[in-house]
Amino acid sequence: MLLYFDLGLLPAIASALGIALMFVLSMYIWPQTFDRNHPTCVKQRIVSALLVTLISPLSLTLLGSLSSNPDHNLLSWTGFRDPLSAIIPLTLTIILFLGPLFQCYTIGENILADYDTYSDILLIRNLVVAPITEEIVFRGCLTPVLFNTLGWTKTVLLQPLFFGVAHLHHGVST
Repeated sequence: MLLYFDLGLLPAIASALGIALMFVLSMYIWPQTFDRNHPTCVKQRIVSALLVTLISPLSLTLLGSLSSNPDHNLLSWTGFRDPLSAIIPLTLTIILFLGPLFQCYTIGENILADYDTYSDILLIRNLVVAPITEEIVFRGCLTPVLFNTLGWTKTVLLQPLFFGVAHLHHGVST
């Protein structure tokens, strides 16, 4: 039974790579006149991330139409089969991030110290926009593309590699 859709190995890898590259390259369509933490640059990158987050699921619709399993819809491909399918992962992610926050609190470390200069926009980018858009693009859109071709184990191992490679640009743009 196909849970998502089967593209074949090379088309699945190429599609996943295309989605990941679209996410990263969208950050560089703007003129690079400021560093990445300047409010203007942050706002431009937020717009880019939100646009790619809207476009990536639409690419699943196109890929799904090429598949041998057109029975599913976009919501089921991205993991929203019922309300619990969205609530449980979000709750687990919150619990995951509460650990380091609690640790910082107990040792008296100020976790907001890095946000002194442009606090509001950096907080929005780092704590709201980036996690949500990255989860939708890198987990919600790459899972359907890779799963039927690679299986759960390889998909779970390969997704973080796409995510990590997509963040290599931080070493260049800092």
